[in-house]
Amino acid sequence: MKTKLFLTFTIMKRPLVMLAVGLFMVVCNNPVNNNPVNNNPENSAFTDSRDGKKYRTIKIGTQTWFAENLNYAGSGGDIGACYDNNPNNCVKYGRLYNWSEAMGCNFADDSCDYTEQGICPEGWHIPSREEWIMLINFVGGASIAGTKLKARKGWNSYEGEDGNGTDEFSFSAIPAGTKRFNFLQNYEEFHNIDYISVWYGEPMGLFIAAAYTQGILFESLRDYSDFFSLRCIKN
Repeated sequence: MKTKLFLTFTIMKRPLVMLAVGLFMVVCNNPVNNNPVNNNPENSAFTDSRDGKKYRTIKIGTQTWFAENLNYAGSGGDIGACYDNNPNNCVKYGRLYNWSEAMGCNFADDSCDYTEQGICPEGWHIPSREEWIMLINFVGGASIAGTKLKARKGWNSYEGEDGNGTDEFSFSAIPAGTKRFNFLQNYEEFHNIDYISVWYGEPMGLFIAAAYTQGILFESLRDYSDFFSLRCIKN
């Protein structure tokens, strides 16, 4: 039986923009690998033929993931956003995409459906919720997945507690922040670089690793207009 623990947060010195006030920690009924070993990680590289960009890849269990966030701007160079509109942040953190851009379709909240590949390169696709859960279970469960998947540096601390991870599996999750449009004041806002990383999954969920939670990885409902990072997984 799968259970979900309802949690709420009102902490952090900088504004923390979440998609929903209530966050749900995934507790799966699948067996958890309590002592995962990745002594011989299969690090490799992949070149995106669309723009020539190279990405580190890593095999974790039976899955092969990008070890970096996607930084594909499309043939016209206008897909996605760089944090603070600074191109150097795209190089460091990858691009931030709204839902329609991630899916590779025109923006339409209700009609832009989930497609497996999205804007990932040929042979890769946007990970489903089940694939995220498989990764979480392999590295030891939701309560410690954040610690084990986060990079060893780059994450801010909160109240004296180190926000960095151990990066035991070379997933190298970095705090790329988010972007959203403030409809009330009619301007774009970037939030929480160095504090939070959010990746797309299937339509009903996305996964969040935040510095102040240290070890916990969450899923939460998204807003179609918000911009998040994207990791691709091999077919």
